[in-house]
Amino acid sequence: MASPVRWKSRRLAPSPGGLTAALSRMANVYRSPCGLTMGRGQARKRPGEGEPQRTRPSNGAAAGWLIIMVKAPVMGRVKTRLARDIGTVAATAFARHAARNLIARLGRDKRWRTALAIAPDTALAARLWPAGLPRLPQGRGDLGLRMARLLRGPVPAGRPVLLIGADIPGISPDHIARAFRILARNDVAFAPADDGGYWLIGLNRGGHAAGLFRDVRWSTRFALADTLANCAGRRTGFAARLADVDEAHSYRLWGRLAGRLVLPAQIAFATSRQSA
Repeated sequence: MASPVRWKSRRLAPSPGGLTAALSRMANVYRSPCGLTMGRGQARKRPGEGEPQRTRPSNGAAAGWLIIMVKAPVMGRVKTRLARDIGTVAATAFARHAARNLIARLGRDKRWRTALAIAPDTALAARLWPAGLPRLPQGRGDLGLRMARLLRGPVPAGRPVLLIGADIPGISPDHIARAFRILARNDVAFAPADDGGYWLIGLNRGGHAAGLFRDVRWSTRFALADTLANCAGRRTGFAARLADVDEAHSYRLWGRLAGRLVLPAQIAFATSRQSA
């Protein structure tokens, strides 16, 4: 288990980006011993603190947005399929550690901007999340409705957007950078999961999500195929295949990485074991 990730307490200031300005009402936070963040009084803001980084993105990110969909780690509400195999306590711990470390790996990368899409909406203001990242409500509806809402709504027009979940420990910054490069040459991008679904979807500038998730059979091996059937007429690219962790076998293979800052060598080793 990696040492706890410590988040720097600060407040977001509004920026011209639109999304950050709309979500700038964030509580000041500090790191708690359990690995999450808990609220504490408001800290004095230093000059320039909380302003978004204005570095030039590289590797095809083109000032794109990465939106991480994450659930509040409440027992019985997260990783319910996994919980049937390994128990509720272990499944909840996996979800908590996987989300915390994924956000730590990807959230501060200057090649793109990152936002957290929170479920349920009542947890949006909860003192669970790292400071410095804007938060969005996922809203109601099935997975397709929520993803369509996030893809078409908060990101400034003309910016590419990638949408991922928070429960795949193998995702690295290099995976995201490559996905942005693939998206730059296509209208839509997917990254397949081994169970027939996908762990990433992206829309390029000017793309639209209308009809993209129509009649998709979620949580089945048909999820990717159903979504691709709705992509007729769109240039489609594919990023790296990774394993979702929804049952005991994938948990035994990948669960040990959930509490670590995953290194490329660890990803390559786990992938080779999976294909063996």
